[in-house]
Amino acid sequence: MGKRLVDDNGNLLIRRVGREWNPMGDLYHFLISSSWWIMISLISLSYLLLNAILAILFLLGGNCISGARPGNFQDVFFFSVQTMSTIGYGGMSPQTFYAHIIVTVASIAGLLSLAIATGLIFAKFSRPTARIVFSEKAVIRNYNGTPHLMFRLANIRTNYLIEIKIRVMFIYTETTAEGDQMRRFMDIPLVRSGTPIFSLTWMVFHEIDEKSPFFNNCNTPDTDLIVLLQGVDSEHSQTVYARHIYHCEDIQVNHRFIDVFVDDDNGERVLCYDNLHRTVPCGDERNCQT
Repeated sequence: MGKRLVDDNGNLLIRRVGREWNPMGDLYHFLISSSWWIMISLISLSYLLLNAILAILFLLGGNCISGARPGNFQDVFFFSVQTMSTIGYGGMSPQTFYAHIIVTVASIAGLLSLAIATGLIFAKFSRPTARIVFSEKAVIRNYNGTPHLMFRLANIRTNYLIEIKIRVMFIYTETTAEGDQMRRFMDIPLVRSGTPIFSLTWMVFHEIDEKSPFFNNCNTPDTDLIVLLQGVDSEHSQTVYARHIYHCEDIQVNHRFIDVFVDDDNGERVLCYDNLHRTVPCGDERNCQT
C-alpha cells in the first residue's frame, strides 16, 4: 500500500534530501511563503541584531557618544536604535569622527532595513487570495438516472469572482508490467468546468461512465482527488487561486448534500454556510434522484 503524498490542505508529505538549499540564497521567497509570525520574528531579530552590532562598534570607539555612560552597552544600544529609526531625542550624540562614521553607517542601514521590511510586509499583505471553502466530503449519487461524483464550494466573501475555471485531477498509483510503481495524474471531465461569475455557491458534477476512474468505485486507499480553482477577483482585477484535496475516504457513496439555502421566519432567503459540509444517506435509491 502506498503512502499519501499530500495532506488535506494539499501540502506535500515528502521529506526532501540530497538537495543544496539555503534559505539565505532564496531569502525573499522564504520570507514571503513563511507565516506572518515567522516573518515578523525574523525581521525583529534582524533589527535587534543589527543594533547590537552597531552598539559593539560604538563601544570599541571608547567614550565617543556624548551623554552615554562610558562602556555602558545599554546606552549605546538605544542610541543606535534612535539613530536607525531617526528618532533623535537629543540626549545623546556622536562626539568623535569615529562615532560619526558609525552613525553614518547606522543611518544607511536604517534606511535599507526600513525599505526591505516595508517591501516584504506590503508584498505579503497585498497578495491576492480567494476565500473559497470546499465541502469536506464529496458524494456519489444518481443525477437524472446517471451516477455522478459531486462536491460543492462557496465564496466566503461578498465580492464576485469572474471567469472561474476549475480543474479536477485523479491521482493514483500504477504498477507497470515490470513491477515499477508510478504516480499518475488523470484529468476528470466535468459537466461544467467554468462559470462567468461566482458569488455564492457552486455544485461541481462529474458523470461516472465507463471511462471514469470511479466506475468501479473508489476502493484504492492511496488515491486522491485534487481540485484546482482559478479566477479573477472583481475588486482588484487580480488572478486568485484555491485548491482542495479529497482522499478516498472523503467520498461518500449514496449520499446527498443538504441544501445550503433556507428560508427564515420572515420568508427571507438565507445562505447557511453550516450546511455546506452536511450530507445525509439517500436511503432508498429513488431519494437520490433529482
